Amino acid sequence: MARRVAPPDPGTPALPAKRKRGATHPIVRNDRLGKLVCLAAASLASATSWESFITVQRGPSNLQADIALHTNHPAGPYLDRLRPLGAPVLQTSAPWTHDSISRALARGSHKSAFSHLEFLREEMADMIEQGYWTILPYSTVSHLPHLRLSPLGIVPQRDRRPRIIVDYTFYGINEDTLPLAPAEAMQFGRAFERVLRKIRHANRHYGPTYMIKVDIADGFYRLFVSASSVATLGVVFPQHPNEEPLIAFPFVLPMGWIGSPPFFCALTETSTDLANWCLHDRTWKPTTHRLSAIADAATNFKPVSRHPPRASWPQPLGCHGSAGSPHPVPPTLGCHGSAASPHSVPPTLGCHGSAGSPQLSRKSLSRNLLKL
Repeated sequence: MARRVAPPDPGTPALPAKRKRGATHPIVRNDRLGKLVCLAAASLASATSWESFITVQRGPSNLQADIALHTNHPAGPYLDRLRPLGAPVLQTSAPWTHDSISRALARGSHKSAFSHLEFLREEMADMIEQGYWTILPYSTVSHLPHLRLSPLGIVPQRDRRPRIIVDYTFYGINEDTLPLAPAEAMQFGRAFERVLRKIRHANRHYGPTYMIKVDIADGFYRLFVSASSVATLGVVFPQHPNEEPLIAFPFVLPMGWIGSPPFFCALTETSTDLANWCLHDRTWKPTTHRLSAIADAATNFKPVSRHPPRASWPQPLGCHGSAGSPHPVPPTLGCHGSAASPHSVPPTLGCHGSAGSPQLSRKSLSRNLLKL
């Protein structure tokens, strides 16, 4: 799926075909997805324009209004423009002719899509109901001036449901896309090394070091694609026998398009900057979340103080000093002392005492570990 197939010669752009206003009852299966296709076709037939149809179908944006006013971040004005307009998809190549579109339609989707057809229909039905995608008969959208088609595929995942992805490289959609997203938003590289360095240099006076991995559900789907660019990202949807050809259109950033990661990172990196600013501001006080009371009632978790404690180190699990040595031993999981050496030995998992200090049993060590 990664290789590019040379797109058909655009030649002279063909005149837009006449729109079939009467085709409000597509020939599709009478299942959940088929009913949604019929509703979308009827909505398109009654809409004043393609852009107005998209605006109604996708609903409100997930981004907060007036981001620049509330955040004072350099990227605020850019996100304020991105919120209502969506990400633009501009191509450097000439528009496709109807002959080019027909050949891409005849080739269809990747064979992996047909092997997961029932899963694909249910998954797309869910995304249509959430306002992420729409599926329309080809006969109702063949007149769109910027229409291009790409094959759909399925990526199997171990112990997880398959992932839907569009091969926008097959006909060169990715290669011909103008890089309009902010490239500086892609702050990747050596992430594991940076995480280890943060853990190594963390101030232990604040308590143990915790890690958290946050995954935004349907992250790419939180940003719109420009209504005038939706047709460029059209996808050939695999249909059952006796169904007419169907075309899927993403209203949001799709998986597989080269512009989705930088546009999405423009949002997430801004959120990261704002979160870090708050954490470094000692005067910042978080607002009470509407589910805080339920979370506090369900757990006994006590947050670690933001300021280092003044108390001394806690007692070790099992530490034995030598005879006549009043010096305390730093807290470790296992400490060794000898009669002649009052110095502590680096921590180990086994604890042995000197003469006169009984060896910790495995049961007592396990009991101490459970107390933590």
